[in-house]
Amino acid sequence: MLPSLLTVTSSGARYRTFHDRSNVWPSAQTPGALLPDFGSIVEGLLPGRMIATETGWRPVETLVAGDMVLTFDHGMRRLESVLTNPVGPDPRTGGKARALHVPRDAIGNRRAMTLLPSQLVLLDCPYAQIYFGAQFMLVHAACLEGYKGISRIGLKQGVQSYMLAFAREEIIHADGSALLSCHATDRAPRAPRHRTYPRLTAEQARAFQHWVKMQAGAPVQCATQPGRAVAARATTPVQTARLH
Repeated sequence: MLPSLLTVTSSGARYRTFHDRSNVWPSAQTPGALLPDFGSIVEGLLPGRMIATETGWRPVETLVAGDMVLTFDHGMRRLESVLTNPVGPDPRTGGKARALHVPRDAIGNRRAMTLLPSQLVLLDCPYAQIYFGAQFMLVHAACLEGYKGISRIGLKQGVQSYMLAFAREEIIHADGSALLSCHATDRAPRAPRHRTYPRLTAEQARAFQHWVKMQAGAPVQCATQPGRAVAARATTPVQTARLH
């Protein structure tokens, strides 16, 4: 259980203190072009994911509308809805749906976890600093194959996914400090504002996957984009808390 609901576990990554930055989140809809060979692209979280809530860490399958969930940017926020969907087989081959096995500490998770390929992850990664001048970026889990040991696995038939939705798109804490994006119940277009977290386009996603493969093979020094200054952001570490 969490000794304090204003603290989260950390695995060496830097995290901000919680405050409202009044941002409009990028859409969490999944472009099919980013997931060309994973088959099923059902979104949501799989059973067993531990979510930081007002009452401590809870399995995602126990959450219901009205629960208060700890978000990365806005503190406690009311969960508006929970939708469940079966993760079906690959519609092209009838074979098993595939997901990503994420080893412990790969993305701040305090234990191994499984993510669906269309799940958006807020990643604290050198790539974001190099190419966007930002500490974090939003990336689909499918693009993380090969990053810090993340690999594909098959899913058993009949597995359910749980899609959490808030009044606006939010980032939640799962299994420690893994940061996962959740949908907004209101999909109406909003006035464009500055987006704090870059989200990869299809072309950028391919470049990122190439960078991941290069990193897996041997350390490489990536150059910044021409004319783009990379400014480090000041952050305030938060106190750590135990997941269990």
